[in-house]
Amino acid sequence: MFVGVLFVYFLFFDLVQAGGSLVFDFDLSGGMGLPMSVMVYVDWASVMFSLSVLFISSSIFWYCCFYMAGEVNPERFCWLVVLFVVFMNLFIFMPSVLGMMLGWDGLGVVSFALVAYYKNRESLGAGNITVLTGRVGDACLVVLIACTVSNMSWHWFDMQYQLGIWCMMLVIVASITKSAQVPFSAWLPAAMAAPTPVSALVHSSTLVTAGVYVLFRYYPCFEGVMLVLLSFIATATMLMSGLVATLEIDLKKVVAFSTLSQLGLMVLAISASQQNAGMFHLLTHAFYKSLMFLCVGAVIYKGAGLQDARLFSGLWFKMPAVSAWLVVTCMCLSGLPFTSGFYSKHSVVEGCLFGEISQMGAWCLYLSIFLTAVYSWRLVNLMTCFHGYGVLEKYDSGKYEYWSMLLPLFCLGLVCLFVGYVLLGCFSFLNAYSFSPICVQISLLLINFIGVYVGLNKTRWEQRVKPSFSMEKSRGVVRKSLCKLVKGSWFLPQMTGNVMASVGLSLAVRMYLLIEKGWLEGWFWVRWRNWVVSLGKFLFAASHHPKVASLYFLSAGMVVVAIAVIFK
Repeated sequence: MFVGVLFVYFLFFDLVQAGGSLVFDFDLSGGMGLPMSVMVYVDWASVMFSLSVLFISSSIFWYCCFYMAGEVNPERFCWLVVLFVVFMNLFIFMPSVLGMMLGWDGLGVVSFALVAYYKNRESLGAGNITVLTGRVGDACLVVLIACTVSNMSWHWFDMQYQLGIWCMMLVIVASITKSAQVPFSAWLPAAMAAPTPVSALVHSSTLVTAGVYVLFRYYPCFEGVMLVLLSFIATATMLMSGLVATLEIDLKKVVAFSTLSQLGLMVLAISASQQNAGMFHLLTHAFYKSLMFLCVGAVIYKGAGLQDARLFSGLWFKMPAVSAWLVVTCMCLSGLPFTSGFYSKHSVVEGCLFGEISQMGAWCLYLSIFLTAVYSWRLVNLMTCFHGYGVLEKYDSGKYEYWSMLLPLFCLGLVCLFVGYVLLGCFSFLNAYSFSPICVQISLLLINFIGVYVGLNKTRWEQRVKPSFSMEKSRGVVRKSLCKLVKGSWFLPQMTGNVMASVGLSLAVRMYLLIEKGWLEGWFWVRWRNWVVSLGKFLFAASHHPKVASLYFLSAGMVVVAIAVIFK
């Protein structure tokens, strides 16, 4: 993977930094009547996205030497991750609909195998929800290919001014299923049943960002009501995930809902005509979110698989390096000054405020920024303060295991600290909103620091009670109902995830019983078996006797002509 990083960097980085792009078009039509070609498109977005995927995947491979050391078949896991990275790069560099379909299907199949890696009931259920939700997006892409076949081209720049409103709707539905936007948000928290290295790769920089990348490429196709719909979906996703994360106590689910919140911010930037700022935030977010997953995974590993944040305490003295990088990721996530998240998030927020966004959307954006700071520093306080129920012992293991865990954290940590500043220096068009009014910048910083203060103090009353405390036991019907609504993700798992899995699987069982084991097979096979077998024997004999074959086709042609004359 690291060799791939060097290859892509030295081959294309100078070109894209100078503002250039390359298009390779390979003709595959041959003797077919329909023209078909595969396009490879190289620009700043594809090159930087591929570099981030390759660098993160190489760090995760290194981390797997520590985390997956006790697995029975680590080679199978590594090959699945390699296949996932290959399909992701195909998806990045081939933005035509046919090319995206190849990478899209590969991502869906391999992600199912990775999410269901542990082969228990929970993992299998999460894998089913993930793959069935992805099938909705796959079906939309197949319908889009059929609807645009008359254009004689499936390249994204040829389709900019040829898509109707229904075709644009297909692109949007396909994108929001992959990026887990409302109402298809149930699969991302469920997919946390996968191993933590899978979550660090699949759910930070690859699978969930594929939908945002599609929206980035096909942004010129959207206009009018489609952009309004996208902004509404993104705002609902940000608010839902931010509210749930402030009450969640599962470590991996807090990180999952924070990913949902940031994906909503990227989609909101694209809907506000700030697609470059959204792509900038996608790149920086991939690094610090994968680092956050690795830090959380190290804590879960040393805590014997426990994921309740209230059961950890004193992490500063037991795992100081992991704690330090966890604080760095929370600083980036909340957008504190001079971190990578500060540059990218402020570009998105200031671009949205001065772009095509309503006043209500601006208030929701400010609320989402506040909630991001609250749940980030709440997580830090839960894991580092001393008034919790600690289960971690002081970190003491072999030297090989120690460095297999720490070196990937240091590599990703150094990159996530400086990648925002480096990208701003390399690509000047990302500096479009660096000179916004001072009142806007001060208001954003003030909201961030208030959120940090609230997040650090929110856990005082949570830590004073037993770990069996549940928000549903609160006094008052209204408070109990609101907590149930928020912690239940607005009942989206019941409305989308469970329905998608149960309806899809029940329909599959019914079709199996009806066609494979039901009356249709018996009726067809019993009644028409002899006729089918006789027809097969006749065709086989006719293929060896040209005269018999010519007589057969002549009689068939006469029957067709007679039918055409009768019904003319």
